[in-house]
Amino acid sequence: MPVLLHGQLSAFARDWLRAHGVDEPDGSEPGGSAAPVGRDEQRRLLQAVARLGGPEALLGLARGRLAHVDEPLVYSLLNSASVPALIDKEQRLNRFFHSHHHVRVLESGEGVLELRHESRAGPGPARVESLFVLGLHLELLEEVGCIGLEATLPGSDAPTAPVFREGMLRSPVPVGDASRWRFTWRRFQPRRAWAPGLDEVLAEASKAPDLARGLGVAERVVREVGRDLAHRWSIDEVARRLGHSRRALQRALALEGTTFSRSVEEARLLRAEAMLLDPDCSITEIGYACGFSDTAHFSRRFKAVRGLPPTAWRSARTEPG
Repeated sequence: MPVLLHGQLSAFARDWLRAHGVDEPDGSEPGGSAAPVGRDEQRRLLQAVARLGGPEALLGLARGRLAHVDEPLVYSLLNSASVPALIDKEQRLNRFFHSHHHVRVLESGEGVLELRHESRAGPGPARVESLFVLGLHLELLEEVGCIGLEATLPGSDAPTAPVFREGMLRSPVPVGDASRWRFTWRRFQPRRAWAPGLDEVLAEASKAPDLARGLGVAERVVREVGRDLAHRWSIDEVARRLGHSRRALQRALALEGTTFSRSVEEARLLRAEAMLLDPDCSITEIGYACGFSDTAHFSRRFKAVRGLPPTAWRSARTEPG
C-alpha cells in the first residue's frame, strides 16, 4: 500500500475505534472518517485497535469492506482475473507510489502463495501493520476468486496453525513474526468487477457476441484490454481471447492503420479521459489505474496523443468558462 494510507482504508481503523467508543487515540491528528493518514498516524490507529480488540481485530478490519471502497486503486486490484495478475498489480502499485513498505513474493504456484511484508530500508513494519495488511490480502484474495482460502504465519511460534480458514478468522493469532504469510486455496474462480463509464459499455458488449461482430479489430482490442487496464496485456493473450493468431491480429490491425500497442494505449487514454473528469481522482491514481508505468509516463503519453498534459486537459474541461 502507498506510504500515505488512502483515506478510505485508514477509515477502517477509525470506524472500528469509534464503534468501540474511541474517537481518536492519543497523539492522533483529528480528521474525518476518510481523511488520509501518514505512516506514523496509521501505526497509532492500528495500535489502538490492537489494545482494545487484539490481533484478531486487526485481521478483521477489512472484512467485507474492500468491495465497497469506490476508489480506482482498489478497483484495479479487485478487477484481477488471477492471483498472479493481482500480485503483479500490487508490485506495480508499490513502485508507482514509491511505498516504504511492500510485499515480496517468496513462493507462487497453483493454489499457493507466500509473501513477506517488509521495508525497503530501515526497520521492518510493526506487527500491527503486518496483521492489518495481511487482513487486506485475505480480503483481496477472496474477492478476486480464491475458494477454500487458508492462511498461516510460517515465522510465528505456531507456523502451521491457520489464522484464517473457510471464510473465518481463527483465534488465537500466534505470537511472533507476523510479516510472513502463506496462503493456500482449493480452487480459483474469477470474480470480475466492472467500473462505471467505459466498462459499462464493455460489459454489455462482452455479453452480446453478435454485437461485437460489428466492431473493427482495433475497437475489439480496445474493448478487451479495457476490461482490466491495470493488467499488463500481451498481444498473444489478446489474440487468443479474440480468436486470432498473433500474426493474424497484427495483419488485421495493420489493415486498419494501427498496431497493438497503439490500440492498448488508446484504451488507456479513453479511460484516463473519463477519470480526469472526476476531480476526486488524482493524476497519480489515474495513471496507475489506466496501466501506465509511472506518473511521468502517463503525462508524457497523454500530452503526445491528446495535445495537453493531463492536468491542463482536466482544467480545460472542468473549469467554468
